[in-house]
Parts: sequence; C-alpha cells; structure tokens
Amino acid sequence: MGAALNRGTYIDPHAGKSKFGQYAVTWMRSRNHERTTVARDDSIMRTHVLPRWESVALGKIDHTAVQTWVTELGKRLSPASVAECHRLLSAVLKTAIRDRIIGTNPAEGVRLPKRRRKAGDDRIISPEEFGVLLGHVPERYRALVGLAAGTGLRWGECVGLR
Repeated sequence: MGAALNRGTYIDPHAGKSKFGQYAVTWMRSRNHERTTVARDDSIMRTHVLPRWESVALGKIDHTAVQTWVTELGKRLSPASVAECHRLLSAVLKTAIRDRIIGTNPAEGVRLPKRRRKAGDDRIISPEEFGVLLGHVPERYRALVGLAAGTGLRWGECVGLR
C-alpha cells in the first residue's frame, strides 16, 4: 500500500462501493458536449445502460458480466446500438479509473457484435451507369441528384446550399 501511495496509484478498496447509477449521473452532467450528443447519450444511458448497471457497485462490475450484457443486447439491438451502449459504459468506467475509484476497466476487451454488411454495400455506380440513371430523374431534380452523387453530400446538406 505504501508504494502505491507513493506512486499515486493507490485505489481505496471502499471507493468501489459507489453505485454505477449515481456515478454515471455525475459523469453525464460533467461532460461538455453538444446538446444533441448529450440528448442521444442520455437516452441510451437511460434505456439500455442504467437498467442493467444502475444498482451495481462500480467495484463489482467484472469483464464476464459486461460481455454477457453485450451478448444479450446483441440479441435485440443492432450492432451499432450495442456499440453505443458499450461505449457509454466503458467511458463511465474509464473516468472511474481516473478518479481512482476502480483499478481497471472491465469493459476493455469485450467482443462486440460485428456490423452486418448489406447486399450492395460495396456497390459503386460507374459514371456511365450514373449518366443513364440521371436521364430517368425528372428534370427539376437532376441538379440536386447530380450534386449529391458527385459530392457525397447528404440530402439536408444539398438542400441547404444557396
């Protein structure tokens, strides 16, 4: 213990008794992000992370429990949603490490579900094919479709141009 104190790596064994839910609320309030990011993360935390971890002491969360939770989420959520849930849990636990509440992050090394590729994900339309397709687009939309296809801009970005 003395060496850990001298190195600044000492973790109080009683600190890990704090509940995840209380710590996560404090963590969410301390973040300095855009309102939309905060709203998205708050929704994910409230609907997926807190129902499982809220009443669990930070020091009692282990790697196997996190892996089991991720696997269960993968049965009912998309791989991208599972990754977001894991990202939030892991971020809270990383901060708990920095605050010297826990010694390691049990969410590290958890295997996430692979994102499924959809048929046609790797399909690229050639300039010749695009020329043929553009001929079938009504005249009033051709400039917009050509802009989107040529630049990769999304719908909102295209229509926002002046």
